[in-house]
Amino acid sequence: MKISSLYIDGFGKFQNWKPSTSFGDGLTAIVGSNEAGKTTLLTFIRRMLYGFPDGRKKDLNHYTPINGGTIGGRLEIQGEDGREYILSRTGIRGSPSLTYADGTTARGSTLSSLLGPCDQIFYENVCAIGLGELQEISTLRRDEIRDRLAAAGAGNLPVRDVATSLQTSADEIYAVRGKKKRINALVSDLKEVEANISTVKKNQREYDQINEEINRMRGAVAEEERKQKTVEEEITYFKALGQAWEAFTEREDARNILSTIPETEPFPGDALEKINQAENEVRRLETEYDDLTKEHTGLKEEIGHCVVRGEVVDQADTIHALEPKTEWYRSQMADLNTISKNNQGIFYPQFTAKTRFLFSASPRGHVFKTGVFR
Repeated sequence: MKISSLYIDGFGKFQNWKPSTSFGDGLTAIVGSNEAGKTTLLTFIRRMLYGFPDGRKKDLNHYTPINGGTIGGRLEIQGEDGREYILSRTGIRGSPSLTYADGTTARGSTLSSLLGPCDQIFYENVCAIGLGELQEISTLRRDEIRDRLAAAGAGNLPVRDVATSLQTSADEIYAVRGKKKRINALVSDLKEVEANISTVKKNQREYDQINEEINRMRGAVAEEERKQKTVEEEITYFKALGQAWEAFTEREDARNILSTIPETEPFPGDALEKINQAENEVRRLETEYDDLTKEHTGLKEEIGHCVVRGEVVDQADTIHALEPKTEWYRSQMADLNTISKNNQGIFYPQFTAKTRFLFSASPRGHVFKTGVFR
């Protein structure tokens, strides 16, 4: 990551300020007299990268803008991927804004990914050392300076304290001039552990043998269970045979009876048609029978209403002789009726009442029909 330029909205003596040129590719030196703002610029870059401190801290210079503006600003950064980023931050608590140079949101990129493993402690003690850190170093010895630099590289880990602790632990284990050599006790403990391991291995062999025997017995049990299942299946099969024996014998008896029935001729192809015709004929005859029955009943009723007159019966032969001429008389009567209508009152009075009764066109005048009284 490389800082290309910056803009200060408000920070200490700076307000709405930006360098006249961008920072170069090599080393960039910022030169100025005392109180020109060099330390202010360094602190601004530190806080833009790692955040502004809590405003409630009283023992810290917050660089409140003295010429106006909102505390904060922007850093123009070039990432390892070659893309230009803009980091914006204010003194208000919250996450910084990271965008591309064109103002679009830098999706998938964060400030932590741009900084890499360089945390705040390492940056302030190695990469961005201020006058305060230099003044502290001037009062330290060479080994303390080395420890301070090592601690900065290790994330402010107290290297000297760690080294002293490790040496103390080593002396406790074994010291050439020490009266108590812990290593001997450790060797004794090691031998005891090895003996325990040997015992455990022996027990392990016995355990393995027991497991082998268990597995063998499990196999034998599985084989016996398989045999038991086979026997149970055979028992179930024979029970089913016993239950089916009665049905089997009935079936065989039926087959024997069936074998005694003589074979019949094949069913004719037009049998269904003939059956349908026969059924239709039966229905027709039934209908005809019903009609004849009704007619017979009607005739019986008419006969019941007929009155047999002796004088008419005595003239049966004469009546039979006149029957062939009935139609002729009816025709003549029809003609006579026509003429009567045309010549009303000329011929009609000459007919007697008896003649009108015998040959009247009314239904009651049909006295004879083929010799049967109606």
